[in-house]
Amino acid sequence: MGQPEWFISQEAAMEQSFSPPTHYVGIDVAAQTLAVVLTPSAAAPCPALTVPNTAAGWQTVQTTLTQPGATTAATVLVREATGAYW
Repeated sequence: MGQPEWFISQEAAMEQSFSPPTHYVGIDVAAQTLAVVLTPSAAAPCPALTVPNTAAGWQTVQTTLTQPGATTAATVLVREATGAYW
């Protein structure tokens, strides 16, 4: 049985060149809310967005993060969570 079509060998992955990130995202995960800040690498941070920590809130985060043109390959996302959320 062969590898899945998405599989890439360690050697092939190490040979790829990567561009620096174009966007940085910080998400503070709390029991009731998510506080999200998006920073394009060459600009000041955008104002914080606070949404409920629900499925709808996470959908809002996803929609918000894709609007400025951020791509998954060029975005660094960091979550800070405490308690049961880490």
